Parts: sequence; structure tokens; C-alpha cells
Amino acid sequence: MGESNGPWGQLAEHDAEAAAEWDGYSALPVEGENPVLDGFCRRKNITIGALLKQGARLSEDHVLCYPYDKALKYRNMNNGSMWSAPGSEFPAMKLVWQGASASNKVIVCEGETDGARLIAAYDCDVAIMPAGAMNVTFPYVEQVRGYDVIMLGLDNDKAGNEGIAKWRGQLPQAVVFRPEAGDWCEAPDDGLPPLIEEAPPGAVILYSAADLMTLEVPEIASYFDNALLPVGGSMVVHGWSKALKSFVSMDGMAKLATGTEWMGFGNQEEPVKVAVLQYEIPWPYYQQRVAAMREAADQSGRLDEFDEHFYTYSPLVRPQLIAGNTQQEDTVIRNLVDAGIQVFLADPVRRMAGHADLNSEQDVRKILGFFERLNDQGITVIYTHHDNKGGAAPGAAGSSADMTGSGAFSGDPDSIVNLTLPRGERWETSRLRNISYLLRNAPSPSMKGMEIHENGTLSYSDMPHGNDPAAAAEDGSEDSAPSL
Repeated sequence: MGESNGPWGQLAEHDAEAAAEWDGYSALPVEGENPVLDGFCRRKNITIGALLKQGARLSEDHVLCYPYDKALKYRNMNNGSMWSAPGSEFPAMKLVWQGASASNKVIVCEGETDGARLIAAYDCDVAIMPAGAMNVTFPYVEQVRGYDVIMLGLDNDKAGNEGIAKWRGQLPQAVVFRPEAGDWCEAPDDGLPPLIEEAPPGAVILYSAADLMTLEVPEIASYFDNALLPVGGSMVVHGWSKALKSFVSMDGMAKLATGTEWMGFGNQEEPVKVAVLQYEIPWPYYQQRVAAMREAADQSGRLDEFDEHFYTYSPLVRPQLIAGNTQQEDTVIRNLVDAGIQVFLADPVRRMAGHADLNSEQDVRKILGFFERLNDQGITVIYTHHDNKGGAAPGAAGSSADMTGSGAFSGDPDSIVNLTLPRGERWETSRLRNISYLLRNAPSPSMKGMEIHENGTLSYSDMPHGNDPAAAAEDGSEDSAPSL
């Protein structure tokens, strides 16, 4: 299996079928015997020897296969496409030793091709992240924690910068190490930085105010204006039954997928990949709802962006996810990370609880802990939650205290969005709602109004609907809250 995986048997131990498949692949030929491989190595400034140290073989003349402990990963050398064998998991990085044993220095990179360039260029170990720059897991961190010098060689782009921030959040002693070109395979030999030979001073835990100003921050801190949805943060959308929580949340996902404003808040980001995980809407009706959003995107000239960036998790069957089930959580996280999802919607959160008691702080922490795991992967979370009867009265101001269950639901999110019924309206017939906000990272905006139209699309107004107390007293609508 190659020097990178130590003694043979790791893949066979976890997946005998995959191991037998890998055994049947061809060993890499020497230079001059496979024109596709030779051309790939020239384009990428890598060597066949470096690929051999990763354990690579050929599944076809034009397809490289890289073995991992629980996975087979493929690369088409002609068109650059990459994929993994069904059922593949990546609980560990591929750690390639430069010699017969580990050295005291390691470079962390994203992807096998960058890894091959580094293996040939530097006299130190190389750790290859298998599932993207932002997939920084605790086991990955533990693999390299013991090195004296940890160099972060992720790409010089947005994903690489966010990945580096996540690495340094857990390993403050790690140093950024990359060429000016931003990609190892694009950099000429004379453009490669010199290896960092000595460990930097001890990890900084306490920063002075002046030092704090020198630290890099993301270019975009929030997807929407007013710190409405912080990147890597969380939002809860709550309200009484039939408050249109799902409609509003999915509308937000559509606006993220198309890079457009939501609820009157400007979008600060390009279109991003989003995924909806919903438990309650039957498939035919869910499809109708997505069709309405597609039509709206088409009318605004954003259909291509919507189709490319809007995903649904397991739409035909109820999602197999109960918070606290680590195996199920791992599967969902892996699928989201592999697809490059940046914002995730859970609708509604109570269906993720299984038999947990939503009034129990300990049980609720299982749900919020899963959201924190998503945040650790750089994925922003939106979730919907129901109100108790206190949030049902027409003209209610909208309070986080109206959410059912533990107070942790209101204590953890960065943003709280509350949907209420305007005075003078009835839940059974009204198409109008009011929206109030409570934000952790910015002053909370004023209440807004919303209307749902016949085709299922939403429109928003800067002024709430029906907030005239005199009119409400005249028609007696303040007592029209439905019973449980």
C-alpha cells in the first residue's frame, strides 16, 4: 500500500472488497511508458516517485487511485475530475513520511497532487487533507500535533484561508507556508519558499490589543448586511404553528444560492452552496415549493445559480439523522463537506431530537452540539423551531422566550428571527406576517412585514403589518389566538 500507509493491512482491515479492488490495479510505470501519466506529471510539476510514495496506482491508463485507510480516491488525469469509491470514509489524513520514520517537521496540504509536489520538493513529512481545505477535524489535528514544526500549505484562496484559520484555532503554533502563486503545482521551482527549519515561539494564548489587530479576519464576516447571518455561525427562525417558518427559511436559502438580498438585507457574498434537510413536507409538496423558487430565480435571471447551488438532503425519504447519534452525524457532515455545502438548513429542529426532552438542557445540547460540529467545518447553520402559545397572539412583539423547550435554543444562536401574526389577522386565513430580529453581533433591526403570495413566493416590507393598537381594539382581534 506504499510507505505512506505503513504496514499493509489497513484498507483490508476495514474493507476487504476495496482492498481486493486496489490490489488489482496496475503499479505506476516508469517515465516514458504511459503518455497520459507523463503529461500529467509535467503539467503539475510532480514526479512519479512522489505519487508512488502516496501509494498511488492506476485503475485505468488515465485514472490514478489513491488508497486511504477506509477509502479509495480517484483522479482522472485527462479532465481533472475526482471521486471516491462508494462508502469511502476519511477519518484520517494521508501522512507521508519522508524517511523510514517520522521527522520533526510536517507540511499540511489539500489534495494528493499538491502532496506529490511537496513530497518531491521538501525534506520533511507531508499530511494530505482528503476532503477539502475546510474539513479540519479533531483526528486530523491530533495526527500532526506532536510535530515540532507544523506548516500549513493550503491554497491561497478563500477556502484555503478559512481552512488555515480553523487549523490555527486548534494549533496556534502552526505557521502559514505557501508560495506566492497560491498553488503548489503552479509555482516554479525557484518560486518555492524555503523550508521552515525551527519551531516558532510557543503558542500564543493571550493577545494584546495591538497584536489582535494584526490577525487576519475573513473578508466577509456575514452573508447578509447587519451581521444577519455570520459566516460559520447560526440562526434560529421561530414562530407559532403556520407562522411560515419553512417558507421564510427556504427563501433565505434560495437567496444565498443566487447571491441576492433576503428580507431587504443586502447579500455580501457571491452565490454559495446550500443544503436543506427537512423532515415534515411530503415530497410532492416540497417539489412544488422548490419549483416556485426556481421560477422566481428564473424571472430574476438567476436560474443557473439556483440550480447549481441549491441542494436538498435526502428529499424522497425522511432524513436519517437524530442528533447525538455520532455515526449518523458523521455521515451527514461528510456528505455536506464533500459537496462543498456552505449553509445548512434543519427544518424543524424538534424532529432531530428523536425521543430527547426538549426541556432538558442536556438533551438539547446534543442538537446544538451537532450544529457546532457543522460550524467547525465552516458550515453556517439555520434551523427552525416552534413557539409555545405565548407566541400565538396576534400583534405579539416576537420574543425569544416564546420558543418551546430549553433556553439554550435562544442562548446559542448568533441571530434570532421571530415570525408573528399582525393585529387584525387570523392564522387560518392571513397571508401576512411580521418579522422581528435579535442579533448578537450587531444592533437588532426594526420589525419588518412579510406577505406570502398565491404562487408561494414571499415579499417583504420595511414596515410591519397591522400594528395599529386602536384598530386592533376596535375589531377585537387580539383574542384570536388558536388553541393548542
